Amino acid sequence: MKNSLLALCLLLFPFSACETDLKDGHYTCDPNEPGACPDGWVCQLRGTDGIFRCYESAGAYCQNGVLDPGEICDGTDLGDFTCENGFAICLTNCTAICTECGNGEIELNERGVGEECDDGNSDDGDGCSSECLIERSYCVERDSDQCLNWCGDGTINGPELCEPGNLGGYDCTDFGFHDGTLACSTDCRTFDPSQCEGFCGDGIIQNVEVCDGIQQNQLSCWDFFFTGGDLHCDTGCIRAFSECFMSWNRHMANTMGNITSIHGTDEANLFAVSLTGWIGHYDGQSWTNTQIAGDPMLRGVWTIAPDDAWAVGNFGTLLHFNGSQWTVFPTAAVTGELHLTSVWGSASDDVWAVGFYPGYLIGLDYFFSRGVILHFNGVDWSQSLVHSELDTEVNFMSVHGSGPSDVWVTGSFGQVWHFDGNLEDRFDRIVLPVEHETSEFSSVFVLTDQQRVFSGISQGGEGFVLKEEAGQFSEIPTGFSNRVAQVRGTSIDDLWIILDNGTVLRREPDGWRNLTPPLGSRFFSSWNAHPDTLWVGGANGLLLTYTGEFETVSQVFPQNLVRVWGAANDDFYVAGQSGALHHLSNDQWAAETPGLVITDLWGPSTDFVMAVGTLGKTAIRTSDVWSPVSTGITTRLNGVHGCSASDIWAVSNVDTGTGESKILHYNGTTWTTQHSVPAIQLNDVYCVAPNAVFAVGHSGTILFYDGTTWNQQSSDSTNHLWAVWGASRKNVLAVGNDGTILRYNGTSWHSEYSGVGVILRDIAGTNARNIWVVGSSGVALRNAGVRFSPVVVPGNPALSRIHLQSNGRILATAGTSLLEYRSAFLPNLFTQPDCPQTVPLYCQEERSFDTTGMPDTVSQWGSTTGLNGPETAFTFEAPFSGTVEWKLSPGVTGARIIVLSSAAWATCNTSTVEALSSTDNDGTEAVSLQVVRNERYTVVIDSPSTATGTLISTCTR
Repeated sequence: MKNSLLALCLLLFPFSACETDLKDGHYTCDPNEPGACPDGWVCQLRGTDGIFRCYESAGAYCQNGVLDPGEICDGTDLGDFTCENGFAICLTNCTAICTECGNGEIELNERGVGEECDDGNSDDGDGCSSECLIERSYCVERDSDQCLNWCGDGTINGPELCEPGNLGGYDCTDFGFHDGTLACSTDCRTFDPSQCEGFCGDGIIQNVEVCDGIQQNQLSCWDFFFTGGDLHCDTGCIRAFSECFMSWNRHMANTMGNITSIHGTDEANLFAVSLTGWIGHYDGQSWTNTQIAGDPMLRGVWTIAPDDAWAVGNFGTLLHFNGSQWTVFPTAAVTGELHLTSVWGSASDDVWAVGFYPGYLIGLDYFFSRGVILHFNGVDWSQSLVHSELDTEVNFMSVHGSGPSDVWVTGSFGQVWHFDGNLEDRFDRIVLPVEHETSEFSSVFVLTDQQRVFSGISQGGEGFVLKEEAGQFSEIPTGFSNRVAQVRGTSIDDLWIILDNGTVLRREPDGWRNLTPPLGSRFFSSWNAHPDTLWVGGANGLLLTYTGEFETVSQVFPQNLVRVWGAANDDFYVAGQSGALHHLSNDQWAAETPGLVITDLWGPSTDFVMAVGTLGKTAIRTSDVWSPVSTGITTRLNGVHGCSASDIWAVSNVDTGTGESKILHYNGTTWTTQHSVPAIQLNDVYCVAPNAVFAVGHSGTILFYDGTTWNQQSSDSTNHLWAVWGASRKNVLAVGNDGTILRYNGTSWHSEYSGVGVILRDIAGTNARNIWVVGSSGVALRNAGVRFSPVVVPGNPALSRIHLQSNGRILATAGTSLLEYRSAFLPNLFTQPDCPQTVPLYCQEERSFDTTGMPDTVSQWGSTTGLNGPETAFTFEAPFSGTVEWKLSPGVTGARIIVLSSAAWATCNTSTVEALSSTDNDGTEAVSLQVVRNERYTVVIDSPSTATGTLISTCTR
């Protein structure tokens, strides 16, 4: 006798408890402060109290020209307000006043509307009436000095908008311009802006603009702590972030009800429903909202095409979508007492829906609730199963399958049923493990016809995920006791689950990852198509898309991590502060004992790994065995890197005995000291080539090895430098304290803007267009060939090391945690597309380039003509129609500039070019082209060998 009124309420309305009702105008805001309101809301002044508040959508407000409730007037609409004497004026706070006609002062409102004249009396017939209106007939008849002067008298009156020398406070900015001189027309009836200058939309960023057209001051979404997307400029020359995205991207569902179900064929055909009768359809760009009459409690949705979808809900709600509208489907199989909870199908003529009849109320208990399974054959719905058990509620809550002969249904009190396509024996009840015979099953998700996963909560109050394969059940521990509301995924090793406390977990071969949705979220539904994307629906219309971020790897490490490194994909090492070394290979973690406390690792392959550490110790791993190699010193080694197994370098701390730090070299057999530096700690070393090795250390120290000797280079910095990395000998970067990023161009070092002031601990890259930097306070920066921009790291942990693998895997260390960067929107950084990716190029800009590591067009695309070596490319979008010149900095030899249309570049079609550079008299390679406004061009730097330098872009209107 477990049934009660409360239990039924929870079954009928499981998502409505504790809903908040966010009222209009709940938050005050500042209209000049970006982000003052939640995403999608507007900051408006409504009413007469002068307070700006957040509203869910634009609506009635003061100064919208419409008389709204609570307003005395609005603009020219004075409502019922009249004046016995004088002229009625509506002020900007939507209150009205009456002018005092006859006081000798012309009174106007903020828009210049009010009295035409005021001659100091209330007489008629003297040129100015008792209502302060100009009596033009009097003036015409008498040509009297008592009449008001018209245009040219310096006083704005009558129909005049301005006077020469008296513009009534107006200037060019009131007409959308930024500068210049506003004039008054010869008849004083209009303003003349012909001498005004600069306007939003002219493609030039003025002092009062933050952007203009495509011009964004070289900023991107990343510079505003988004994880990606396209930064836009609106018609008011204000940045628009609508196309930028965070790791959790919110969609503005037009409902405040709990979103109970999401389903789609892909992200261009996605449906969601809520408990308040809302149905949303997403086409990949925007949402179409439908509010069903009567606001039914919708519980499930399923679609097979944009013009074929079903939605179900409480009290017999059964709706079908034909591509243009939702209609109630007439069928005798569904009555108003039936509550439908879930719907799924394998085809348009094979759709299943499940639910329950709530049973009978006796006293405070309900008895004989009946679970119902319905089937649609393309013509009508019929009942396939009606089931009840004495003294037990049978409530079917979820249906899913892999095809017409493999359908699964779950529900309360251990209800798991299966249909195998046998029409004579339709659904069979599944025998469950003893511990789940009375569990509440929230959802079922069928991965294959041989593999299913179930979720819910046991009678003991423990959440669970069950795997069923070939009739055998096994538990997948989650580490949480909360009810598992729903499970989705593509395989057993790639599952997503949502818990009823708002936690979202992702399972991969090495365990569960805890993702970080917005605080206070509570989710009831989920769906995914892309491996790195999850849609979740929750309380109060919350609809989010997870698009990727730095996720915590599930492997637990007992010590702070000091290094992560690997020579091959899916094969890497994690070193702990106390000497532990963890090795991941073939998706299995194993502990190894190299015989030293490791500070750094490097190797040319998985078969040869060099580790360095404290007390001057080093060890080599070959044939899966670690062997010590003596260095002859006892000072801590901080960094190691090499160009081959017989050309490896290491750097050390300052030896307390000698007062010097050491640079060591390994020749394949032994370590020898190659150079000593007095009183300066060295922190990292990087081998670009055997004759180009860089070492960095404290107080801005940078050392360079040219193949023969080590020499100190000027860094023009006194900050400690912690790490160094290079794409080529003419493109090397070092990072350190106070957000320091230094770049070497082959001749000298110069500072680059990082935008942060924290300690930058590590830098790594794969080529000049893919460089990552990490540091304290959760700082992660990425340079995709243009500038360093921030990447969001949840929780802002202190990041110490970063490692990039060639398959696109990006790993970082944070305390005892290993993080991996995952994103559905970040392109694969390590596989070349049909043609190399381009980076933006703007007018009046100097852009450094490096073709090192770029693909060789001839070998990559044999049929392509016109290009003969490694390429790097830029996209230029013309802000005007005029002339653009591109030229290479002096000293770049053997390279040329080829300008293609963007359409040609997209298909690697270089058979026709827009322009080809030639050599100027001074030996500089340059090209000039007439461009068309808003057209895009691809500027390719083509060289038979790797080249570095600067591309200079000059625009002339």
